[in-house]
Amino acid sequence: MVHLPVNVLEGEGPELKEIYDVGSTYPVFILTNSEGEIITRWTGYSTAGQFVYKLNASLKDLRTIKERRAQFEANPTLQEALALGRFYAEIGEHLEAVSMFRRAEKLSGQRKISLHNDVFKNMAEAVWKEMAPYDSIYPAAEYVLASEDAAGIIKMATLMSRLSRKFDHTDSLGKYLDAGIQAASASNNPKDTEDRYLLVAEHALQIAHDTAKAIEIKEMSMGNGWETNPNKFYGYAKWCLEREVNLGAAEMYAGQAVQVAGNPEMKARVLNTLSEIYEARGNYEGAIEAIEMAIENHPENPYYQTRLDDIEDAMAGGQ
Repeated sequence: MVHLPVNVLEGEGPELKEIYDVGSTYPVFILTNSEGEIITRWTGYSTAGQFVYKLNASLKDLRTIKERRAQFEANPTLQEALALGRFYAEIGEHLEAVSMFRRAEKLSGQRKISLHNDVFKNMAEAVWKEMAPYDSIYPAAEYVLASEDAAGIIKMATLMSRLSRKFDHTDSLGKYLDAGIQAASASNNPKDTEDRYLLVAEHALQIAHDTAKAIEIKEMSMGNGWETNPNKFYGYAKWCLEREVNLGAAEMYAGQAVQVAGNPEMKARVLNTLSEIYEARGNYEGAIEAIEMAIENHPENPYYQTRLDDIEDAMAGGQ
């Protein structure tokens, strides 16, 4: 094996980024053959042990994706459909992933596996990236409802609320929020209780159009003393940013989170959030300063340089 580290902003990096559909989430690990054809890939940091485990597992089957696809078309199997579906999801080919997961369900035979969550998640990603029209999300959402999978319904309702915020489609959102709230209310899992509060807040924000009530519910969900808990008040800042509400408080809490960030990587992440808040408030100078500090703290992540370029372009366009 040869380890070839690539900075997607330098040298051959930009070209390789396009060829291999790298996207904007780093790091990306791509295992190829000697011709550069993809065998498999995965994304995200891990421990050394996890990395070695994933690598060893990948080395057990050195067929390229092209070979897998050709063999699958000649002899479809459940295992190959699942592997290809996960690969297409990883590279952002979400509609192809949905197709593969649907084929996997048909190939499951008497096992009758249901991949409703995989189908919905990838269709939601396709709609989010405008690869598919908004209305195409409804059959996938109904598929999750029919599954009666409480965890899946809660996740589906959460993603539907995100899509609704982005595309301003609240006409059918109430149905899915109600289903998510009901599923979370019936659960004894503390995480589901937290999700219930979030869905109730979304209902207040998007259905009742009561921003003050939504903020009140969100703050109540975090418990006493949340204002002094860095994890909680940073999460609150991000919640406000995503919904473009209470941005003054979001800026204050994100600024406090920068001061208590435990390591340079985390500090860069918080600075990026602070930069986004500044940008949302029209403070481009503050946004640039914050993202430049993020680059200083974590120069290995090229996303922050991309963010800086985007902010400077937005600033120039505003002038």
